[in-house]
Amino acid sequence: MTGKMKIKNDLCNEYNRKIPYDCGKDIAYAKRIKPKEITHKPLKIFCGQGGSAYFSNVDSPAVGVGVVTVDARDLYKPLIKIKFSSIVTLTSTDHPAEARVTFTLFKACDDGEPILLDSWVYEAFDIEDSNDAIGLTTSFSFIFCDCLNCSRLCDYFVDVSVNSLDAAAISVDNVQLQAITHEKLLFCGQGMNSVFPGNNEEEPIIPTPSNARLGQVTVNTRDLCKPVVEVEFSSIVNLIASDDNAVASLNFQLFRVCDDEKEAVLVNNWIYEVYEIDASRDIRLSTSFSFTFCEPLYPAKCCDYFVEVSVGGLKFVDTISVTEINIAALAGESKGNKKTELLFCGQGKSGVFTNTNMPPITVGSVITDTSDIKKPKASIEFSSIVSFLATDNGIEDINEENGAEGRLNFKLFRACDDEVPVILNNWTYEVNKIEQTNEDIRFIDSFLFNFCDDKACSRCCEYFVEASLENILTAVILVDNVHMTALVGEDL
Repeated sequence: MTGKMKIKNDLCNEYNRKIPYDCGKDIAYAKRIKPKEITHKPLKIFCGQGGSAYFSNVDSPAVGVGVVTVDARDLYKPLIKIKFSSIVTLTSTDHPAEARVTFTLFKACDDGEPILLDSWVYEAFDIEDSNDAIGLTTSFSFIFCDCLNCSRLCDYFVDVSVNSLDAAAISVDNVQLQAITHEKLLFCGQGMNSVFPGNNEEEPIIPTPSNARLGQVTVNTRDLCKPVVEVEFSSIVNLIASDDNAVASLNFQLFRVCDDEKEAVLVNNWIYEVYEIDASRDIRLSTSFSFTFCEPLYPAKCCDYFVEVSVGGLKFVDTISVTEINIAALAGESKGNKKTELLFCGQGKSGVFTNTNMPPITVGSVITDTSDIKKPKASIEFSSIVSFLATDNGIEDINEENGAEGRLNFKLFRACDDEVPVILNNWTYEVNKIEQTNEDIRFIDSFLFNFCDDKACSRCCEYFVEASLENILTAVILVDNVHMTALVGEDL
């Protein structure tokens, strides 16, 4: 071992054994530099404005549903993470219902012309072949990482346009758009599309290959005291099926490997599934699948986070693909010395909803301490997996007449010190009159939203989400794999 290598290893070992107290002093010791040379650029959170859109015919013009202004004029080559979430509702009055809309993200800097950055498609095509009205209400979200080559003032905005619409109407509301910027603590990864061959046989099979790498992001937390890492992943899952009852399941797995570790560690997984979808005609489904994950990373280190997807089984499916992949990570400190931003990991709890007499269930919470921050601004992120499971409950003919249905309401509250909780916003998930002849249908998908709180207070607060059941018929709804985070910055 060379002398320089030995000195580096000794310093790392000594730093890793420390219990962080004075973060600037500890980091400076590890780097052999003076504490005053440590610079800390502020992280900025920008709250945008959200709108809504409603389309009842294919000739409707595009609608702007969200805009956020990012002031990065005091940053050098900043990275910007755009976070978009919305609720999409599809309703039909006849059969077969078809709808396809495109979400397009634009950027316009310094009064220049808008530039198209990326687009995402939501589609439901021939999902139900019956005469009765159906309804689907779920989240549609994405993230996008952008790098500005110079300090600029930019507007990011999202337009929604309708591509096809038949025997249906579609609405987009509860839009939340925000941006986060930083020079060092924000990390943008790379995404890779994946397409799996289908199976048109009656018996479910696992295709070859059965797994694929989707995205990876590298995070360096060596300059932080008691670092916390939040990983965000967004994608579009596209399903094309025909014949009989389609079955498809995907398992998204998040791995972490740090420094010189030889084996990656599985830190969490998320399931996407459709089961027994009536495909007597060709159907297409394109929906967003997104999640967040938050964990402390002691001691400070450099890590790769990557996502792999594996197929659990396909039946009567032509193809299934995962596209429009974006992955990003944010590093913060769980306890700072009057820093201007902190990242907090929350707690999640599962909930099983079977009847409307059940009381609301708190499915996620996160506690923030902003007592050292003047004019704090908080970015709240909630992600979960919602499973809709149709049952007959031993009651004959109900499914035949009405179909399985259920509606959940998610409410976000803020409670500071001993004050009464204040409701900040609410989001709806609904499946209505789906598959009237099949009691075995399952939808398992992500449900995600974010909220930008520009009225946060300089004190200890808890943000929590309650889920309540508003309607249920021959079905059970399960909410699990809940992750909740809070990023707090100073409104400079």
